[in-house]
Parts: sequence; C-alpha cells; structure tokens
Amino acid sequence: MNLQEQIERIQLMMGLNETVVDIKDTLKVGSKGAGVEEIQKILKITPKDGKYGPQTKGCVKDFQKKQGINDDGIVGPITKKELEKLENGNINWTPTETCKDTTLSKKTEDKTEETKGTTIKNIIIGDSTTPYLDNAIQKASRINKKGGESSLWLGGMSVIWLIGALKKYPVSSNVENVIISMGTNGGFGKYLKYDVSELFVLLEKKFPNANFIVVQGAWGFGRLKKIKDDDVKKYYQKYKNEGATIIEPPIGNNEPHGDIPIYKEIARVIDSKL
Repeated sequence: MNLQEQIERIQLMMGLNETVVDIKDTLKVGSKGAGVEEIQKILKITPKDGKYGPQTKGCVKDFQKKQGINDDGIVGPITKKELEKLENGNINWTPTETCKDTTLSKKTEDKTEETKGTTIKNIIIGDSTTPYLDNAIQKASRINKKGGESSLWLGGMSVIWLIGALKKYPVSSNVENVIISMGTNGGFGKYLKYDVSELFVLLEKKFPNANFIVVQGAWGFGRLKKIKDDDVKKYYQKYKNEGATIIEPPIGNNEPHGDIPIYKEIARVIDSKL
C-alpha cells in the first residue's frame, strides 16, 4: 500500500467528507464511462448514458440524503459502499423524480409541450438585469419583453423563483443557448439558500440541447454592500461545477438598474460565443 492509499484509508476510517478523499475512481459532474453507467443502472436513472450531468448528480444527492450521508452529489468511497449495499439488496431505494427522465422518455408528451415553447434560439433569463442585457446583446433576447413566469425573468426574483418558473415551463429543444443572470436577489447564496444543482437539472430537462452561459450579478449597493468579491466567486463556482460557462467581467460592484457601460462589455463577450 503506497502513501496515498494509506492517507485515503485513514481519511475514510475517520469519516472525513468524501470530497476530501482524492482517489482516481471518484465520480462527479463531468465524469463519463462505464463507471457512471453502472451508477445510473443501480439507482435506476434514465437515460443510462454514461454521462455524469446535473440529473445524475441530483439523483445521487437524493440517495445520499436517504442514507444519511454527506449529500454532495459526488460518488466517493462512502457513497460507493452504500451503492454496493443497494446492489446487493441490503437497502431499499425508490427512484425520485430527479432520477427519472421526463424529456427523452416521454417523447410524445414533449412534442406537445415544445409547440408551446419559445422559437428563439438564444434566450436570456433571470432577474431585473435581464432587460439591460437584452438591450446590449445582439445575438440573444428575452422570451418576452413582459416579465413573468412564462418569460423566465422578473425583477427582484431569485433562483428559488426561477426554479418554480422552470417547473411550469414547456420543453424547448430548439434552444441552443440559455443566458442566465441570477444571484443578486439571493445575496449570492448568503441571504437565501437554494440548490444550484436543482436549477440545472430543470434547465437541462427544459432545454435539452442548450449550452448554459451565466452572467455574474451586481453587488455593493443596498443590502448587498457587505458582499465581497470572494463571496461572488465562490457562488458562481457552483454554476461552473454544473458545466456552465461563466462570463467575465461580472456586472460587478455597481447599481445595475440602467444601461451602464459594463453591459456592453459583457454583451461583446457573449456575442462572440454565440
């Protein structure tokens, strides 16, 4: 047993968070192959495509919660042991809604939904910054200029609201890029707690062929005066972990409600990617 293996064994015996245990077969968002497909088979995740995306992560998190272990959505040694118990029939497991494919396995239903979805290929969704981004970006636009759940944008709203709106939104497989501007109203996770993973499970289900681009919000004004740059970076790392492209620069330490110059700078970066 080499030194690294000894360290890993000691960490596991001590019950350390499995995200600390750095082993080659740890599986997480971005992992691919037979190992991921086997996990999807054990947890009855559909489709079993061998890709560890937000849906697989969400299902793993649900399984971890049920077993009373750290629900970080990462399959490390502790979770593997629980999966082995499930595979051997020693524990019970009923797949949650997150584990079930509601877009690819219900093709007829989805076709009906798609007729009600947007025909715009590159859409901008989010909070009150959305109209200003729409004004500046040339190759994308809001679903509707009037804010509301059916438009997936509304001033003063947070990720919690967007999750609720997405649950009601029809599948739109023609959308190629979704630009998301959210975070400010939740204080970048400091004032409102929510699961970014749940957001991306829904985004992938509603826009199965889209790339996700995230605009970092604004801080330093009103109740956000105490927010620091590091708070924002840590918050948007969660989006990056879900596979989204994070746009630099952020809207930043600005009062965002106006056609301020930073929107044009952000727009140039986004247009270059579309």
